[in-house]
Amino acid sequence: MAKAKWIIVVAPIFYAVATVSAQSCPEDRPTQLCCRTLAPFSSNQVVLKSACGVEGVDLDAFVVSFCEEVVPCDRIRVCCANVHSCSGGLNGPVGVNCIGAQ
Repeated sequence: MAKAKWIIVVAPIFYAVATVSAQSCPEDRPTQLCCRTLAPFSSNQVVLKSACGVEGVDLDAFVVSFCEEVVPCDRIRVCCANVHSCSGGLNGPVGVNCIGAQ
């Protein structure tokens, strides 16, 4: 009998994010999104500024990309202060100043 082989993939960077209930988002971050990526603004600020028009964001603020407003969410569920569309659909829509939702 052949043995099963398992491949374990571990992301090299983990970000700690405050979490809130999925039922509601806080008043200062009212938009709930389901996204593919989560990272500090500083990690992709050139694209976010030029293609998405995101300005005036703290470099440490969490930004999510490749988002949808769907429930249930099988990716990264967040609550965001702002949502931006990017030119040509690049990376977008993106959420800015986000916290994790449970």
